[in-house]
Amino acid sequence: MRKRRNEETSPSFSLLPVLASCNRLRTTRGVSMRLRWKSLTTLGAVMGCGYWLLESLLHAYLFDHVPLRRAIIGEHDPNEIWMRLIILLLMIAFGHVAEKMIANERRIRERMARVDNLVRFLEKVDRRLRSLHSGTSEEGAWNRITAPGLDARFEGNQHAEDDLQNLAHSAFLLSRNLESRLGELYTLLEVTNVLNEGFIVEEILNKVYETFRSILPYDRIGIALLEEEGRVVSSYWARADGIEIQLPVGYREKMAGSSLQKILETRRPRILNDLESYLRTHPNSRSTRRIVAEGLRSSLTCPLISMGKAIGFIFFSSRQPHVYKDVHVEIFQLIATQLATIIEKGLLHERLVREKKTSERLLLNVMPSRILRKLKHDRKNVIELHPDVGVLFADIVGFTELASRASPKELARFLQKTFLHFDALCESYGIEKIKTIGDAYMAISGIAPADPKHLDHLAAFALDIIESSEEIHRPDGEKMQLRIGMHAGPVLAGVLGQRKFAYDIWGDTVNLAARLESSGLPGAIHVSEEVFQRLQGGFHFLPRGKVPIKGKGMLTTYLLQSSNSPREGTSPTDIEGGKNHAPHAISLPTGEEKAQDPSRRS
Repeated sequence: MRKRRNEETSPSFSLLPVLASCNRLRTTRGVSMRLRWKSLTTLGAVMGCGYWLLESLLHAYLFDHVPLRRAIIGEHDPNEIWMRLIILLLMIAFGHVAEKMIANERRIRERMARVDNLVRFLEKVDRRLRSLHSGTSEEGAWNRITAPGLDARFEGNQHAEDDLQNLAHSAFLLSRNLESRLGELYTLLEVTNVLNEGFIVEEILNKVYETFRSILPYDRIGIALLEEEGRVVSSYWARADGIEIQLPVGYREKMAGSSLQKILETRRPRILNDLESYLRTHPNSRSTRRIVAEGLRSSLTCPLISMGKAIGFIFFSSRQPHVYKDVHVEIFQLIATQLATIIEKGLLHERLVREKKTSERLLLNVMPSRILRKLKHDRKNVIELHPDVGVLFADIVGFTELASRASPKELARFLQKTFLHFDALCESYGIEKIKTIGDAYMAISGIAPADPKHLDHLAAFALDIIESSEEIHRPDGEKMQLRIGMHAGPVLAGVLGQRKFAYDIWGDTVNLAARLESSGLPGAIHVSEEVFQRLQGGFHFLPRGKVPIKGKGMLTTYLLQSSNSPREGTSPTDIEGGKNHAPHAISLPTGEEKAQDPSRRS
C-alpha cells in the first residue's frame, strides 16, 4: 500500500514543468517594454507644440516673411492654425493611447513578478524536500523519500511519513494547477503580442479569431461599434466557421432599452448559455432571433472599453449550449482593455488613411497626379513645359443677360447640370478639365499620357458638347447655345504660389484659344489654322476667312463642323444648313457687345 502511494506521488516533487513555464514567461517579448517617459501624453503635446513652433518659424522667415507673432497665431493664414491644432490633437491622442497600452504592459509585468515570487518559493520547497537527509545528494534524498522502503530512521515514524506524502500530493496538485494557469497566461501574452503587430482593423480581428480559440470556445465572433454618440450600435465585423451569417455587417439597433445598454452600465460581460430560452422570454429581440437562426445556442457578450470610454462590443458565440463559464469572463478581462485599445488604434489608423485618401482624391480633382507628387516633395518646382497641347474654351451664349433675369439658385442648378455633363464627356474622351470661370469651361488634351491623336479627341469632345448642349434648357426655357474656341501648341502647366493651390496653364496658345472663343459664333467651334492643318483629313471644316484677333491681327480661321467618322450616339452639328451663321453671313461681335458681357474673354 505504502509502495503504491509512493509511486503515485513520486512525480509530485517534479517542479520542472512549472520552472520551464516560468522561463518561457521571463523571455516573452511582451514584458520587455520599458517606459522611457513618465507621460507619453505630455510627450505628444511637446511634439505637437514643437511642430507648431517649427511651422511658425518656417512661415515667418522662409515662406511668407511675416512677423513671428503673426505666424505663431496663424494670423497670416487661418487655415494654417486649424491644421496645426488638428496635428497637435492627433499627437496628444497617439501619446495617450500609447501610454494606456504601456500601463497595461506594466500591470502584466507586475503579475509576472508575483509569479516569479511563487516560483522562487517552489524552488526553495523543492530543494528542502530533496535535501531532507543531511549528508546526501539531492538525487539520494529524492530516492530515499520516494523509495518503496523508507530509511530505517523513518520506519518508526509513521506520522512523519504520512505528512511527507500529503505534502508531496499537495505539491503535485499545486504544480499541475500552476502550470495550467501559467500556460494560459503565456497564451494570453502571445495573443497580445500578435495583436500589437497589426494596424488594420480587419487584420487585427482575423488574428483574434485565429488565436483566441486556445483560451475561449467559440464558433463565431462578431464586433459591433457604437455610433452617433452611443445612441446606435452597428455590426462592424463578423466571422464564423461553417455558419451562414444572418446578422450582416451594417446591421444597426438603437441602444435605448436594449440589453446591451445594461452591459454598458455595469461594464461586466454577460453570459447567455441558452439562447433559445432567452428568445422565448424576449421575443422582440431581432438580433437574438438572427443568431439563433444561425444555429448558435450560447454566447458571451463583452464590452470594449478603451481609456474609460465604451467603443463597442465583442460577441463570442457557440453552437453548443452551456459552454461559457465565469472563468472565461476572467480570462477575457485580463486582455479586454488592451484589445479595446488595439481595436480603437486600428480604427483611428483607418480613419486617418481614409481622410488622406479623401484629401488626395479632392486634390486630384484639381490637378494631375504627377503635379500632386511633385508638390509633396518640392513646392518650388511644379512648372512643366508641354510642346503640343490642345486648348479649348467653351462659353454659354447670352449668359450675362440670363443672369440678370434668373435667380441665383436657378443659375447654380443650370451651371451644375451643364458642367457635370461636360465633366462626364471629358472622362469619356480622355480630356482633362482645367477649370471653370463663371460660365466659361476650359479643357485641354495632350498633357499626359502622350497621345498623337489627342487633338482628334479634343475635336470630337467639342462636337459632342455642341450637339448635346441643344438638349439642355436654360432657366428661361430656351435651348442652350455654346461658343467654342480651339487652338494647339506649346504651353506651360503647373501650380504657382504657396497658398490655395490651383493647377493652371499659360502661354500664347492659351491666349489664342480664348480669343478664338470670344470672336466665335453661337453654336459653332472656331478653330485656328494649326488645328485645321492637323485635323483636315479626319474632320470637315468650313473656311471662315480672315478674322481680326485681338493682339494677333488678321488670322485665317475655320469652323469645325463634323467628323468624317460618325460618332456613336451623336449626330454631327450642321452649321452650314442654316442652324448657325453661313460663311458669307458671318459678323464679328462689336466692342459694345463685349463690354456688356463680362463673362466673355477679351
